[in-house]
Amino acid sequence: MPIAVDGTGIRPGQPEPFLQTGDDERHLDFSPDGRWVAYSSSEEGGRHETFVRSFPDDGRRWKISDGGGMMPRFSPERPGLFFQAGEVLMVAQYSARGALFGPLQPRVWSRHRMATHLEGPVFAVSRDGTSVVAIVADRTSEEQSRRHVTLWIKAVTEFRRRSRQ
Repeated sequence: MPIAVDGTGIRPGQPEPFLQTGDDERHLDFSPDGRWVAYSSSEEGGRHETFVRSFPDDGRRWKISDGGGMMPRFSPERPGLFFQAGEVLMVAQYSARGALFGPLQPRVWSRHRMATHLEGPVFAVSRDGTSVVAIVADRTSEEQSRRHVTLWIKAVTEFRRRSRQ
C-alpha cells in the first residue's frame, strides 16, 4: 500500500497486490533500503521456506532457507537476513547490487531453542545487527502448561481495575 504524506499528515493510498499465488505466504519484511521483501511461503510442498523478491516484484525470487524457514527479518544496518528454522535461529548474509540479490549459505546464529508455538514474531534484530532479543523455549513453563489450564474470567474488568490503582 503506498503511503501519501502531505500537509494533513500521513494517509494510506490504494492497496495493490504484491504477490498472488495459491500458496500460504506470510511474515513479510522489507529490507532496510526498501528494494527487497523477505517472506515465508509454502510453495515447495507445504513446508514453509524463506524467500526474497525484489520490490516492486519483477517475478524473480531467491530461496534463502533449505529445510524450513519462517519469520524472516532483515538486519537494519548489516547485510544479513535472520529467520527461524524450527527452534533454531539462522542468518544468511547477502549482497545486493542493482537488480541482483546474492544470498550466501545460511548458518546457525544461535542454537538456543526458540519458541515455536506463537503466531507472531518471536525475535527482533538490533539496529547494528549484532544482537537479537528472542522468546526462547522454557522447559519448566512448557511442562507446567501441559498440566495446568488457565481461565481468564472477566479479564478486561480485572485489567481495568488494576490499571486504575
